[in-house]
This record gives sequence, C-alpha cells and structure tokens, in this order.
Amino acid sequence: MKRALMLMPLFALSFISLLIAAGCGQDSSLPTTTSTTTTTGAPTTSTTAASTTSTTAAGSTTSTTAGSTTSTVSTTTSSTTTTLPEFHWTKDKSNTPASSYRGRYDHTSVVFNDKVWVIAGMTGSGMTNDVWSSDDNGETWDIATPEAAFPPLRGHSSVVFDNKIWVIGGTTASGQTNEVWISADGVNWTQIATGSAFSACSYHASVVFDSKVWVIAGYNPNVYPHPALGYIWSSPDGVDWTQEESAPEFGTRIEHSCLTFNGSIWLTGGRDQDLMIHDSAWSSSNGRDWASTGKVSAMGAGVTSSSEASRMDHASVVYEVGSEPMMFVMGGKNTWPTPDVYVYYNNVWCSSNGAEWQDVLFSATTSYPASREGHSLVVRGQRMIMTGGYDGSTFYNDVWHLTDQEES
Repeated sequence: MKRALMLMPLFALSFISLLIAAGCGQDSSLPTTTSTTTTTGAPTTSTTAASTTSTTAAGSTTSTTAGSTTSTVSTTTSSTTTTLPEFHWTKDKSNTPASSYRGRYDHTSVVFNDKVWVIAGMTGSGMTNDVWSSDDNGETWDIATPEAAFPPLRGHSSVVFDNKIWVIGGTTASGQTNEVWISADGVNWTQIATGSAFSACSYHASVVFDSKVWVIAGYNPNVYPHPALGYIWSSPDGVDWTQEESAPEFGTRIEHSCLTFNGSIWLTGGRDQDLMIHDSAWSSSNGRDWASTGKVSAMGAGVTSSSEASRMDHASVVYEVGSEPMMFVMGGKNTWPTPDVYVYYNNVWCSSNGAEWQDVLFSATTSYPASREGHSLVVRGQRMIMTGGYDGSTFYNDVWHLTDQEES
C-alpha cells in the first residue's frame, strides 16, 4: 500500500471539498481517502482471551487478537524494569449530540488555572471558535466565550506559557494561518503576532521547552514543493521567532504529536510528504538535532507489522505511574491494510524511555472510549483526561479519564 503511495507527490493529489454546512469531517486542504471507515476493538485487558470483536462504522465486524493473560506488564529501560499496574477508564460525560458543548475534533485542550480548557475545533456544523472550561474534570462545562477574537479554527496548537493560554496557527475558512493569540483568562484574547516568521500552518505541534514556545512541522498546501513541512521554530515571546531547523532528521510531518519529557522534545507518529504514516519516535535535547529512538510498534494486541502500528492524529501526554513519569500515546488512525479506508484506534501505549513501548493493560471490568482521531489528552491531578474526537461519522463530546488506580 505505502510503496504505491510514495510514488505520488503530495501536492499532486486530488482533493475533496470540505462540505462544512453538511457536517463533513475532512479538511479540504488535506489529502483524503474515501469516507469508508472502520474501528478497532477494545484495548488489551488483563483477562485471557483469544480475540475480541467490534462492530465497524460500516456495519461489519473486525477481530483483533488479545494476547495478554496477566494483570501486569513490564517494560525494560537501560537501567531499571518498571512493572505497570492495571489501568482503568472512567466515563465522566456521555456523548450528547444535542449539548451546547458540541462534539468536536482537531481542537486543543490545556490545563490552566486548575481547569481543563477546550478550544475551537471542527464540529458537525463546521469550525468553531468557542472556548469552554471545566473545574470538575469534564463532568460539566462552562462557556468562557462562544466566539473568541480569533477566527474559527481546526488543526491549531495550544500551550500554556507565561501564565497565559496560547493558540497558534491552524486552518481557518480562508486557509492556513500563522497568527498567535494569547489569553490570561480564556475569555479575552489578544493577537500578538500577525504573519509570524514561520509559514502559515495547521496540523503542526507545539511545546514549551527551554523557556520558549516551539512550533514543529505541520501542513500548508501552498508551500512548494512539499506541503508537509519539516521546519522547527521557537520564540521566547510569540513575537520574535527563530528558525531552529529547516530539515530535521525526521523529515516532514503532519498530524504528529509532540511533548516534552526528560529534558527533551519528543515526536511520535504522523504522516510525511509521501503519505507515509509513521510509527517512529524521535527526540531532541536542543530542538535542532533529532535522533530516532525506535518504533512505537506495540500499538495494540495482534499487531504484526509496523504498518498497522503507524498512527496519525493521535494524542500524547506525560503521566506519572506511581512516582515515575512516562510517555503515553492514545488512539489515532491509519490506512492499514487498505489504502482507501481509515482505521481508527482507541488503544494506549506507554514508554519510560522512548525505545521500548508497550500496551497499557486494563482491568477486565473497565469500559472503553470509542476509537477516534483528533481527540486531546491532558493531565489534571491523578487523571489523564481525554476530550472529543471523530471516527468518520460521530463528532464526540464525551469525556473519559484514565488512571492507574481503581476508583470507587
């Protein structure tokens, strides 16, 4: 599948119109597959099972092998072996399509002022610029502003820096943007950069690292010869930007995920200029020089090839297991094994070093969020909180949290 796709330059692909009024989920500026979708089954649990079966969006079924039979799993680092506990998903808010807090994906979430914030995104009725907050881990939501000063967005990035929420780039109704907006309260927003030095982009990633905000890779269909970008920029204030790298070792990326961990920036997954979807993890201690740490290949029970392990539009976060911080990657989509069919996932993987990745094991009684892309993960207290997402037909507004402790 991927060998054939690599023969096609990304910019030469035909594009499908985004019918926002009709609620179509695809961004018209991105290359697309057909609208046929399928989803995976539940993630690995600690019970013995030969296979699990799930109903696909198209009404058929698909089976995945659940190979684990124990309640713990070990991951080996260069110096220690960490035994992971069973994890537990808890639904904090059901999916309610009629809610004023609309289902969405390609939004952003941050924790700020001890609240979880959800910013903009793509809904069933089009892009939005509303901002919501929750002080009870997503069980209830308060509207901060129904229309922020920035335009309706999707595929943007957000960070918390200098005691403010930042919104960077994204896709608007008129195309990609490189605007930078900040807010000290989530209600009032100020644009601090118009036409930043970096190219307008969406489906990029941003982190706070070395006392600066970073913009890593992304997508712009007007950039020749490759709309998939590989640049890396940083700024101490959002006004003055420095290009740290124009051709990083990982190449180009769209719909990847980045975080900071153990003194480095980490990048996982994503799609490149040749439409190759990756399962690799990369790290950099300075934001300029990047090294591959291996493949995030333990992406679900029954995985037999790196093609199946490859993901894009997934989410990642750092979460402490006991007292040890670990990187977690959840969900996303790929087009394996059929090139024109998106497959959506809901499994979770973790790593303490970026080289060895393993499935998170779940208690036998836990329920699971539906497979999805374009969701977000944040950590508040002892909870890893997931919001939103899309599976090819449903715009989700449910909220789930993951913990390594069983809750009453």
